[in-house]
Amino acid sequence: LGGKIYRAVVDSCRDNRALIIDKFPALNRFLTGYDLRHVFSDDMQTFDLTRIITGSEGTLAFVTEAKLDITPIPKVRRLVNIKYDSFDSALRNAPYMVEAKALSVETVDSRVLNLAREDIVWHSVSEMILDVPNKEMLGLNIVEFAGDDLALIDARVTSLCQRMDELMAAQQAGVIGYQVCEDLSGIERIYAMRKKAVGLLGNAKGQAKPIPFVEDTCVPPQHLADYIAEFRALLDSHNLTYGMFGHVDAGVLHVRPALDMCDPQQEMLMKTLSDKVVELTAKYGGLLWGEHGKGFRAQYSPEFFGDALFTELRRIKAAFDPDNRLNPGKICSPLDCDEPMMQVDAQKRGTFDRRIPLQVRTEYRGAMECNGNGLCFNFDVRSPMCPSMKITGDRIHSPKGRATLVREWLRLLSEQGVDPLTLEQKL
Repeated sequence: LGGKIYRAVVDSCRDNRALIIDKFPALNRFLTGYDLRHVFSDDMQTFDLTRIITGSEGTLAFVTEAKLDITPIPKVRRLVNIKYDSFDSALRNAPYMVEAKALSVETVDSRVLNLAREDIVWHSVSEMILDVPNKEMLGLNIVEFAGDDLALIDARVTSLCQRMDELMAAQQAGVIGYQVCEDLSGIERIYAMRKKAVGLLGNAKGQAKPIPFVEDTCVPPQHLADYIAEFRALLDSHNLTYGMFGHVDAGVLHVRPALDMCDPQQEMLMKTLSDKVVELTAKYGGLLWGEHGKGFRAQYSPEFFGDALFTELRRIKAAFDPDNRLNPGKICSPLDCDEPMMQVDAQKRGTFDRRIPLQVRTEYRGAMECNGNGLCFNFDVRSPMCPSMKITGDRIHSPKGRATLVREWLRLLSEQGVDPLTLEQKL
């Protein structure tokens, strides 16, 4: 079996190399389908089967052990928080940070920033992201320089800051200020705020909640600003609220439009938006899922890859899993298998939640509004979340697990004619 798998992958990736290079842009995010591009090195001298396994979302094999290539933690870290008069300005200025040899460039829009201001997390970072007098900060780039050479890192930071001073003096590029952070604890607090973006957006008031269905598209960084401008115009045309953040240096955008999935029309809109985003991402030469996988979008794979490459994906799937037992419906099905793929417009949680009366959903807001991102699956001894799961080791005792149980309990009671608010049988 092992020989068959190796031959299938080698033949597929070697014989279709030109087509693969043409379809997969030169990005450092590549979780769309199977990573055909990096199975062979650029010079075709090295073959690495693990690149097919990584990101396959359990559709090819079980991984029982892995050898990690660990990168040493850099001795010197510096963060430059650059403030802008618009999110578009932050995006268009970001390529300069990459040219300045920054390790990473993260970006955050005004909605995420404003939600952070209302959260307790702001107290830990406010001194490092001070407001600019008489100017509104609508975008933020978090630029990190890191390495082992103190003089080199400080020189790069100084060079970038001088360039930002020049842009501010000339009132160009939308730069309205910046702050340098050299303290490690401060750097970690900034990143903690950035990582909290999903939770902050999920806590927004109202029935509509951020939904992760187009949330990690990836385009070449030089196209990101134009891509996001069209993306925002699409969401604005449907009067949707959303926040955006991402890894500008990698061209990855995180966006979760707020939809009320208990509203059938909003649920249908999710499919409409998905179709449009697929078209938009293809227009800018990007990938549908650059970071988190999300194989339920596999229905777009044939359209994205084209018949020839999609057939190769299916050929590889058949070599690994001819009976389609591993995560069926994700990525692709094996050749000679007609089982359907996951569909964006399939039944979702909202389909079940809408069977719970609105008044009950409102009363049980805590359970109903769990955003499902699983931050409560936390074994960090320094974190207060979640002690009962830490002790039991069972996710059912996490806030997410309990919220899911409560929602299902409310649905079953409602369908059986029992009022969950009084536990009395309705006549």
